[in-house]
Amino acid sequence: MKRSSKKTLQVRAYYWSVLAAAVCGLWSCSGRDSGETVDIAADSPGNANGDIIVNDDDVGSMVDATVDVFETLDGSASGDSSDDGAGGSDANADTSADVPLDVPTPPPFDLKITAPYAGQVVAAGEVAEAKVHVVGSATQLAATQLAWTLADSDGGNANAIAGAPVTVDESGDASAKLEGLQVGVRTLTVNAEAGGGDAAQASTAVVVCPTAGAIVTIDGEPPQQAMLAGGKPVVVKASVDGVVGPGATLEVVSDFDGVLGSAALAPVGGVNSTEVEITVTPTSAGEHQLSLRMTGGGAFCSSVAQASVRVCGAEIVEDFAKDTTGTDWVKVVDAAWDSGGWLELTGNAGSKGGAFYNKALFVQPGDVRMTMRIATGGGINGGADGFAMTIFEGKSPTDVDAYLKLAGNGGCLGYGVSGACGNSQIKAFHVEIDTWVNKGDPNTDPPGITGNNGILGQGNHIAVHKDGDAGNALLWLPEPGAAAISVEDLAWHTVTIVIQGDKLTIRLDDTVSATKTLTGLDFRGGYVIFSGSTGWATNHHRIDDLRILHQCN
Repeated sequence: MKRSSKKTLQVRAYYWSVLAAAVCGLWSCSGRDSGETVDIAADSPGNANGDIIVNDDDVGSMVDATVDVFETLDGSASGDSSDDGAGGSDANADTSADVPLDVPTPPPFDLKITAPYAGQVVAAGEVAEAKVHVVGSATQLAATQLAWTLADSDGGNANAIAGAPVTVDESGDASAKLEGLQVGVRTLTVNAEAGGGDAAQASTAVVVCPTAGAIVTIDGEPPQQAMLAGGKPVVVKASVDGVVGPGATLEVVSDFDGVLGSAALAPVGGVNSTEVEITVTPTSAGEHQLSLRMTGGGAFCSSVAQASVRVCGAEIVEDFAKDTTGTDWVKVVDAAWDSGGWLELTGNAGSKGGAFYNKALFVQPGDVRMTMRIATGGGINGGADGFAMTIFEGKSPTDVDAYLKLAGNGGCLGYGVSGACGNSQIKAFHVEIDTWVNKGDPNTDPPGITGNNGILGQGNHIAVHKDGDAGNALLWLPEPGAAAISVEDLAWHTVTIVIQGDKLTIRLDDTVSATKTLTGLDFRGGYVIFSGSTGWATNHHRIDDLRILHQCN
């Protein structure tokens, strides 16, 4: 008869007692006949199932009264299928499946870091809490010893965490304070040992974000003055304080174009600044909000620094390296291209006036950034008069020709047609480099411009004018009360003009600048013109390396 396949130890004990009573009813239980054996050992030879076997020599057969005691969940039938001695198969063969015992399995010895969690960031100097949880038996937990280490992301500069607990509580938990954290990606490692070969290790990245940083320059300009050409790579110089370990990267992110560029941070430690150069290439025209952020360990720090920058859709670049003959540059009267690779507007001769304009270049209205290199000097009688760049709102090159025929030389610098220089009405924007102090002949220079010599003048200044009026400066260098400037050394100097809305900036080289908000500045764009003049006093008047960023709005 086939036995039930689902027995517990308690059920088996019951059947054992019934079987014992039956055996005692057939044979004397006070002692066994010499030919009888009762085998209840699970490990008896030939009886791995722990069957109880009664051998009756008189009957001549094996009475199978097996009860499997130590069955296991191996998925196979377990039973006695041996011959019973009568020459036939065992009708009571046990083919039932093994049944698991209800005995608890000891938990594995394991270690998890629950804080900081993956991707968590903390600020430099912030106190962070590290937490671990050990999984194991009560015996293992009682014997567990912890070792805490904080290291660079590459494993260098490893240090034990002062005051970190070396044992866990009865639940397997322990926590430690991470103090004095400095910028970078750090690796927290915890080792747990319970003896007897039970050991586990866990690690996690601790991303420590900078609390101080700066975008220093963009394309060599202070962020507030920078204007960029879309699609052209430029260099952003940035700094972050107190980077102590490798694994961190600094990114420049645009709210228009996303991540523009990145560079690895070199650790310096302490409170020193890490300076880094990042090449970026913005593409979308308009005003970008740039953010400086640190990444590492799968996490992003919030913005370290921000700056606004205007990205322009078009750029005019002229280096005048080749002869302008046969190009879109048109020379007027005494101007000439110099084989040195620049424009010469007058030459070093008296009573001269000359100009160049480009019949194809047209600067768009709106925000604009203009730079040019200028050189003047080498003249006689104190040096004069000066030269200018004009953006003239004409409809065609014919309008430019007509305008230049009206412009006066001398103190009018080849661009003045209104005010003391005439009665014409035009729309134009002018940047003049004036090397002579004018006192009503025909114009009077801005307040504060004085000469080195009461007779000859030599009061150099750079000024912005509008609409053909050479006697009404909107903004000038040097500002009233500031030290005098001098450009009459025939060396190359860079003049920069930036218009951002109503804000106007003039800068000479990287040393002198002035900024002013002018309501209704209204830059209208136009043709590019250079003009200059001499009189009794003379100078060379040279222009090179023109760069104009426009279509910025």
